[in-house]
Amino acid sequence: QFDGTRNGDDAFVAVFSKDLGTLHYSTYLGDGGNETEYGVTSLKALSDTTYIVAFNVVSALPSFYHPAAAYQTTFGGVQDMFIMKFGTTINAVTWGTYIGGLQTETINDIALYSDGKVAFAGYGFSTLTEVLGAPAATRSAATTNNDGIIGVLSSNGQTMLYLDEIGGANNDRIFDVEVYNSFLYWTGAVSSGFPASSSGVYDATHNGALDAIIGVVKDDGTNYKATFMDLQMAHQMNKEMVSNKLPPEVAEALLVHFSWFGDSIKYWTTGKKYRYRALLSSNFSRWRNRHVLCRVHKSS
Repeated sequence: QFDGTRNGDDAFVAVFSKDLGTLHYSTYLGDGGNETEYGVTSLKALSDTTYIVAFNVVSALPSFYHPAAAYQTTFGGVQDMFIMKFGTTINAVTWGTYIGGLQTETINDIALYSDGKVAFAGYGFSTLTEVLGAPAATRSAATTNNDGIIGVLSSNGQTMLYLDEIGGANNDRIFDVEVYNSFLYWTGAVSSGFPASSSGVYDATHNGALDAIIGVVKDDGTNYKATFMDLQMAHQMNKEMVSNKLPPEVAEALLVHFSWFGDSIKYWTTGKKYRYRALLSSNFSRWRNRHVLCRVHKSS
């Protein structure tokens, strides 16, 4: 095992056979804090022995978690994002890095480029040092509310190639990121004041409570766009919301899964006319899951 000692409530990684009959490998991840509030939030396998894992840490990890030079080798405070790469053997750490400031940062997702760079998404309270931040992707600059965080690490974990904090005066969170060439598509749940695009997008108006947000930005900080979802109801996005690229035959679209409160959702019918589909229950205390297909363009 990479870390055979359980320290409080740890995250963990396990590798099973395809038929689930054999446990090939497992290891704890964490130290003296509580790493199980979110556990491992994302894991991407490159081969049978090489994978990149993301989780949140609430205390400094032993030095063997980050044996080489890294973007951030010291724990920032309260809670940090942590990304690490295992390679060569399933038990050997290539690199590991914290991402965080003096307050609470949360990582939700990672995505990999073909050349090994790592995109990541989450949110946090700290004011981080932006790298090539998109001018339109403004942040609150306050430390009393969450801003969404999206970034790109170099393949060796040493250099932050792009980092943006995006948000308004209230709580804003980014849950998922997907890489398409040099573009980052991301989704989240945001409050009023979030910097959505004012024109050229599906919905430029925040629709109350926590609205769904879908955005795109090039990893050099250009071509920023963000649209609300125009659900016109009180609703929230859940932590497990994902956006996935569809097969090549429909490669112009993204599939977004979300949850909400409310009694109806707008959808398209033949002829592109709006209609509203009623939910099975108007009880706002119940979650209802639906899929929304959002068309995006490669030239965004």
